[in-house]
Amino acid sequence: MINFPTQLDDKGQILRLLGGFWEEVYTGNDYLAEALKGRCNLTKQTFERLQEAIDCRSRLDIPVFRKEYWLELTMKKSVISGLANNYGEESYYGTTAASYGRRSSGFSFFYPLPEEIVDCPIITNRISSPSTVLFRNLDFYIDSANHRLFFAENPFNNDSFAHQTTEGDEEIVLWLQLPRIDKEYLYSHFGYVIGLWAKSSQPYKDLLNNVYDSMVLGTSMGKTLDGIAATTGIPLAKGNETVEDITYDRNNLLVITNKNVYKFNKNSQAVVSIGDSLRVDQEMTDGILVHEFNRGEVPESLKGLNLSKRYMGIQYIGDIGFNNEEVPVDFEYDSNGKAKMSFYLGGHPFDVEAFWDDTHKRGLAMAMTLADAFDNRPVKYGEPGPTNVPSVINPLKFLAENVLRNGAFLVKIKAGSVRPGFAGIENITYLRNLIPPHTTMFLLIDLQDIEEEVLQADYEDTEEIGSFTGMGTTFETEITTTDVSDTIVARVVRGNLL
Repeated sequence: MINFPTQLDDKGQILRLLGGFWEEVYTGNDYLAEALKGRCNLTKQTFERLQEAIDCRSRLDIPVFRKEYWLELTMKKSVISGLANNYGEESYYGTTAASYGRRSSGFSFFYPLPEEIVDCPIITNRISSPSTVLFRNLDFYIDSANHRLFFAENPFNNDSFAHQTTEGDEEIVLWLQLPRIDKEYLYSHFGYVIGLWAKSSQPYKDLLNNVYDSMVLGTSMGKTLDGIAATTGIPLAKGNETVEDITYDRNNLLVITNKNVYKFNKNSQAVVSIGDSLRVDQEMTDGILVHEFNRGEVPESLKGLNLSKRYMGIQYIGDIGFNNEEVPVDFEYDSNGKAKMSFYLGGHPFDVEAFWDDTHKRGLAMAMTLADAFDNRPVKYGEPGPTNVPSVINPLKFLAENVLRNGAFLVKIKAGSVRPGFAGIENITYLRNLIPPHTTMFLLIDLQDIEEEVLQADYEDTEEIGSFTGMGTTFETEITTTDVSDTIVARVVRGNLL
């Protein structure tokens, strides 16, 4: 990579390169230095634009945003808006009285920005020797999600900005220094090939590289988990490191090891402690749980799993649910006198009945029914009886020990722990393309609990509150109470299923 000459960034060095006459004799060298510095900046900008075009050939080197030195922004007074307090009369916020219509302290003025402007550290009133300098997060900030530029003070009240009147509307000119411009390099060069779009960001670039690596080097569980981290912003440990500190900054929970600093949503809770040694892909907060069923074990926090009709291989109406709790075993004999064993499963009654009928038929064809498999008699002669099989069974534990341990793993994500600014949890469905062949990933999104409270005082004429209206519907037909008690807790995502 060729670097632009650094000596051209200094005005004094530029004059020295021209020769002693221009540096020591010529009386207008200040103006000359400024003009030449501007010309060098323009050349440097062109050089870096060329370098960006070269870097776009590689998915590893491609820049996320375009780099600009300066960007002119013309603002119209008729467009800028202000935010007033929403506090009522005689209300207080802290120790300061706040009334409706009076502007609060903070970033009260905003102006719409072009969608491609993502960020900017400094705003000035002119390029050379500015008399007004505004700093990000102190004098202004950019809301890139809604494409708005917020100010602490109305910039139209600042006379140092160049004012002009155009078609009866007052205008000012602001100069944005080193803004980040989103030209969608990532999607237009690599994302469109695989049909994966997200807002330009470093995590989106990481996700694209993760997908391309899987296409070139092959899929793996580790690649899938890396993709989940890129979409949710919940990192997993890189491994072979020790936790040295757990703390908070203004916006994040920080887990600091001897090798890395991991950032998490501040609503997350750490599940590791100082001094712990971390293995590869280990969870560090309660925001994510990764569990492999290869040992036939079930995590206590998992209430159950549903197997979709696609996973079952038979055309069911819906899913079959396996709860993580002990349920009674049903025992009977079929019309041929063969022992038939079953237990409670969630789902449509027709699906559950079809499931057990199919299980029994398959057992008869293999000369090993479910009752035969659980027969605890030392000498198995004739059909087992009700006392020869367990009286209770855990459906999910049974599923894990006999089915899921052959290439299945669980990823549980707390929606409240997903960090903004990453590739987006909506793109997590794309990761089914990264799941290794003959492998199943159960993806469980844990939504935030919302508690509602009903006060007895609101129902003075009612001795007992049996129900209350939580939300109406747009349907004219009334929705009555149902007796459905099954809980849908997960959906199945299968490997390489398009």
